[in-house]
Amino acid sequence: MASSALNKGSWRPPVAPAAGAAQRGLGYIVQQQQQHQEQEQQQMKQQHQLQPQYRVRTAAEDDANTRISDAEAKIEVTAQCRSRDEVFQALKEAIQLHPVLSRKHRELLANTVKAMIADCRSSYYMISGAHAALQAAGPAWQGARERGAAVAACRAAAAAAAGLTMAGMSPKEAAETAADTAASKGVGATRNLVPRYKLQQQRRHSAAAAAAALHRAQAAAAAAADDDSSSVDPEGDPCKPLPHRSSSSSSNMDSSSNDNDSSNSNDNNNSSNSSSSSTTTTSIAPDSAAAVSQGMPIPEHLLDTILSDVVLPFSEYFCKRLDAFLRQLINEVRSLANKIHNIVNRSLMPAADSTEARVFYLQLNADVSRYASQVCAVCEGG
Repeated sequence: MASSALNKGSWRPPVAPAAGAAQRGLGYIVQQQQQHQEQEQQQMKQQHQLQPQYRVRTAAEDDANTRISDAEAKIEVTAQCRSRDEVFQALKEAIQLHPVLSRKHRELLANTVKAMIADCRSSYYMISGAHAALQAAGPAWQGARERGAAVAACRAAAAAAAGLTMAGMSPKEAAETAADTAASKGVGATRNLVPRYKLQQQRRHSAAAAAAALHRAQAAAAAAADDDSSSVDPEGDPCKPLPHRSSSSSSNMDSSSNDNDSSNSNDNNNSSNSSSSSTTTTSIAPDSAAAVSQGMPIPEHLLDTILSDVVLPFSEYFCKRLDAFLRQLINEVRSLANKIHNIVNRSLMPAADSTEARVFYLQLNADVSRYASQVCAVCEGG
């Protein structure tokens, strides 16, 4: 009875089952926390593994961008205050780093290359003129010395020979004329050779111009006479009398004789014109300094060096050295053209980002080929 009474008392929650459920809930929470920690650790490991690669890639990209920016800045600075060779070298370095040029840098590349080829051509003309002047001055100095002329006369002969060939006389003729004058007439007459020759040239040019003007006037008069003789009355005019046979034949003979006279006069005029033109063209020898230099002036210091007492006794040796330098200029032009073609075909064209850039590079290739062929043709022809 007592046990049943106790069993009927107030209800109390069981302690043991509640403690077991709490333990089971706590274990689940701990397990979830462990899994979460493991996931965080795995993510951190992955981040630690990927972070060095990302850092290396970012550092490399930043370094490349920095180098490209430095190369472009170097181009801008070099273009302002440096020579064309240094500008071209800066452009080459920038192309090696990043073969995509802006429009401004493309134009800078084209202008630089064309200017470099033009400089080689100007140098060739200048050195060719100096070479011709030395070919005249050296033999003139040697010839005057062999003929017993004084030292001052020998120097005057060398200077006169150089001046004569720069005015249009062939080097051989200039050397002989200067040496003869120095040995026979002295320093004063030798120094007057160049002014006298230039005066003769002016007179020849004036005579040729007058002959050409006379020829044009005669041709105009002959054309006017032909127009007057060809003007006849309209056919079928009833008022026009029939000419006699004899007068007709005589008029035909007269007209034929006039035609012969006019043809003879035209032939004479043509011959005179051809002679005057030949005189004009032959007044400048093709091997003279005036011809081979193409109007490019010889610097004063270079001319003084050619006419110095150190160079004149060894003129043949220095002529050979100048020939070698001229051949070197030709090789430089060809080498520069090949460099441009390689840069355009191997670097710039494959990386061109627009049609405008591709067209520009194709045009640059064509321009460089044309410029180089012109210079090499002129040099080899000279």
